[in-house]
Amino acid sequence: MGSELFICELTNFEFLGNEAHHEPGSSWYRVLKLNLPWSEVVVHPIKNDSEIIKSLKDKKAVGVTCLAIVRPNNLLGLEEFIPKLDDLCKMFSLAGGTKVNWITIREMTSSFEVNKIHLKSTVNRPFSKFRLIPANNPISMKTFIENSYEKYLRLKTEYNLDLAVEMFLETRNEIAYLESRALSIVVLLDMLQSQYAAKAKTDTIIEDAGFLKKISIVLEDFLGTQSTIPDELKSEVMQKLPELNRKSYLNLMKLWLKSLNIQCDDHELRRIRNSRNSLAHSFKFTSTDSNEKIREYMRMASLLNKVLIRLLGYEGKAYGFDLADLKIIEVQV
Repeated sequence: MGSELFICELTNFEFLGNEAHHEPGSSWYRVLKLNLPWSEVVVHPIKNDSEIIKSLKDKKAVGVTCLAIVRPNNLLGLEEFIPKLDDLCKMFSLAGGTKVNWITIREMTSSFEVNKIHLKSTVNRPFSKFRLIPANNPISMKTFIENSYEKYLRLKTEYNLDLAVEMFLETRNEIAYLESRALSIVVLLDMLQSQYAAKAKTDTIIEDAGFLKKISIVLEDFLGTQSTIPDELKSEVMQKLPELNRKSYLNLMKLWLKSLNIQCDDHELRRIRNSRNSLAHSFKFTSTDSNEKIREYMRMASLLNKVLIRLLGYEGKAYGFDLADLKIIEVQV
């Protein structure tokens, strides 16, 4: 037995609706109307949502900011509906750089009578100012969700996007140290790049399967003549052998970014590489100056934004970073 209507309370989702709406006896307001492959979704702001969101941001708190009214194309049971709602919340979270979650689901009858209520205990994060998609542009939010939703589902398993979204939110977590947020960018970029390299088979320098075998034979013969080297060290040298045939981080990134049609000059990419290595090995930026640390973070965050946008096939307004003035800017992608 399925339901044809669900009403869901969502936390920390900030948006500007793309359609005017009004209920009998109330004033007009804007709703976000989305047409997804499996359902129509209309997101309604709660009363005084602007004041509530401002208060939540000031207090770094979590609270209900809107209601999503979902009318599936076909009857859905709760076990089918929840994964779909979770995917939608992931998309909302990615757009806003802030964790968006549902906390209640009301299964409704066609006459708007409550059939069942389901509650969810969940971990949330406070608002972040580092959004991916502008909240004040109704067309951008609708376009991003509708155009990227199916691409997200197609790439979800291949790129482990559920985890990727959670890691993306860590990169925006203003409660954490800047180094911690930057290191999350390092891990996420490495994870996404390695998934591409494994699929495209771009990680090796020489593709000849017998290449390493030939070197292995020569190296093993040479080590056999070195009586002063302990056997455990010889074994460790042999274990390192496959790394000789792996492309450098810089070249792997260039190939990946080219496949995504992302322009990044060598100088900037080398700076990102240097920041990555410093953070990964010593949990430090390459600079000790506070503004330069922010610039290093923004440089890496800017690349991550471009990667996620290209992966999901979005075209429209998005947020980037002005590295000269260290500020967030709106860009056309």
